[in-house]
Amino acid sequence: MSEGMISALVQAPFVLAIVYVVLRILTYLNARDREWRAFIERRDMLLAGHLDELNESIHELTNLMMTHDAVMRAALLNRPQEAGPPARQAVSAAPEKAASGGACPRT
Repeated sequence: MSEGMISALVQAPFVLAIVYVVLRILTYLNARDREWRAFIERRDMLLAGHLDELNESIHELTNLMMTHDAVMRAALLNRPQEAGPPARQAVSAAPEKAASGGACPRT
């Protein structure tokens, strides 16, 4: 036998062992990649669901705020006109109460 043939026969088991180890590593990595992709897909689906819920909540809150603003505007427009804001009335009434012996409110 030639020296090249003997060398190939000696190296063949080592090459096959290396190929086997590399194949096992690639199989392991492929399995971990599938697990990771499944995890990412589940997480993305949950995130999309939460974003849908958040979007719906924002729309409901916006509608509630608009309704509240409309009710408050209507209430302010329909209230009777007073001589002044309540804060001024309380302050202007304080000297009268003090003169009459009443307690003076602290503001």
